[in-house]
Amino acid sequence: MVQESSIIVRQATPEDLVIAHEIEKVINEAYCKEGGWTGEHQFVTGLRMNAEELSKTILDTSQPLYLAIDTVQGRVVGTVQLSHERVPPGEAEVRLLSVDHAYQSKGIGGKLVRMCMDEMRRHGNRTAVMHLFEGRDELLAWYEKKLGFQRTGGFLPFPKPEILIDKSSKFIALKKDL
Repeated sequence: MVQESSIIVRQATPEDLVIAHEIEKVINEAYCKEGGWTGEHQFVTGLRMNAEELSKTILDTSQPLYLAIDTVQGRVVGTVQLSHERVPPGEAEVRLLSVDHAYQSKGIGGKLVRMCMDEMRRHGNRTAVMHLFEGRDELLAWYEKKLGFQRTGGFLPFPKPEILIDKSSKFIALKKDL
């Protein structure tokens, strides 16, 4: 059993490039591997993020990537990114939320999102935004009930259409006032 106190969350730094393969594995297994309740394997084929994209993400401090680290095991077990790329001023997006399958349903995803929203507030954002594939009812319920996000009725195209299985798949937009 993972103890909440053994999990710390910190911003990724250039020094983390040496463990980029570990971070990449957590992201891609969370999104692409069957077996977890948060995966996108029914929507996408291939990797969610490759090594080059991850390196750019780690180095881009304007859209920080945060890592959840199990201090007992000494390994990365989750990620979340704070982004302003696809949203209007005053809003920030929660992206790349991933938790290692062995660590899911232990509060780590919620901890990552809450920390990300704290950072958004600290930087003056008024609204948190998330996107997820239409039809992911269990995950949508978690975002709504556990974290207080609400559907906006809006949709957004998936940012990497080349890996979509069904090219008509769309992201549902969710928001939460900070």
